[in-house]
Amino acid sequence: MSRLQREPAALRLPIFSVLTLLQMSGFGIGMLVAAPFYAWWTPGAVVMLFHGIPLGTLCVVTLLRIRRGRVARSSPTPAP
Repeated sequence: MSRLQREPAALRLPIFSVLTLLQMSGFGIGMLVAAPFYAWWTPGAVVMLFHGIPLGTLCVVTLLRIRRGRVARSSPTPAP
């Protein structure tokens, strides 16, 4: 947001408008996807599920990248 605030005044309003539209659209779509789960689970469980999926994915990807980096650095270089 601070980067966008440095834009010229003529561009600032359209850029903030588009970003707000994207943010609210994402929130609305997320609520539509999550809404059926409230019929079966408690609100806390639904929140944990839909926040846990992206956080868990991020953790797995990060661990895989760290592991790949360590394996690449620890492998011996072949002799000429």
